[in-house]
Order: sequence, then structure tokens, then C-alpha cells
Amino acid sequence: MLDTSHHHLTHFLAPARIARYRSFLNLKTNAQVYRAYSWNYALSAMVFPILGCVEMHLRDAIHHVMSRRHAPTGTKHHSYPWYDDRQAQHYPFSKQAKMAIDGILLDKVRRNSAFDCVNTTRSRLGILTPDGFVVIGDQ
Repeated sequence: MLDTSHHHLTHFLAPARIARYRSFLNLKTNAQVYRAYSWNYALSAMVFPILGCVEMHLRDAIHHVMSRRHAPTGTKHHSYPWYDDRQAQHYPFSKQAKMAIDGILLDKVRRNSAFDCVNTTRSRLGILTPDGFVVIGDQ
């Protein structure tokens, strides 16, 4: 059976994307584009998990440093909300950044409120106990 995978690739990828492969790597055939794209895909699949870990650790390190810097003296600084301008000591963000952060914090409050509401309702119905066990019927 003839492998026609490269035909499907060139059919589903945007011509501009294929053109970049062709011009940068000086590729002549669809089969060459397919092999180059497959190699790039495999390489990306190996790199992105590592990149995700680096990004997560970098965000954690920034949060830790900023928490230490902006936490009031005598408080536990390991998770101080330095980004929240309702705190006495916080980072002075620009107006645009502050609006973006406020939106994120508001979404978080909404999600937590909805979750609390669902858990309270479940507790009242006798479905969820305070220690997290599911109970069928009356308590």
C-alpha cells in the first residue's frame, strides 16, 4: 500500500505554513515537507513539557521573591498576595495590568463562590459530609 500521508498533510496545513518549510529548508516535494513537519512535530512534543516545567518553576520563583519583598514584617511571606492592591503592601502595577489582574481575581472569586454554593447545597441534601464523604439518603 502506498503511503499518502504527505498528501493529507499538504491538504490540511495552510499554504503559508507549508511555504515556510519549503523556503527555509529548500524543500522540493510534498514528501520532504511531510518529513520536515513530522520531525518538527516530534521535536516540539519533546520540548514543550520541559518548557512547561521551566515556566511553572519560574512563575513560582517570581511569586516567592515578590511575596518576600512585599509582605509586611512579621507575616508569613511564602504566599503573600503581592499582586492584590487591596493589601497594604503590594506591587504598583500599571492601570492596564491592574485591570487584567482584577479580572482574574474576580473570576477566581466567582468560581470559588459557585463551588462553595454547590458544596453547601450538597451538604444540606446530605450528599456531601464536611470531611468529604458521599452519603446517600438522610444523614
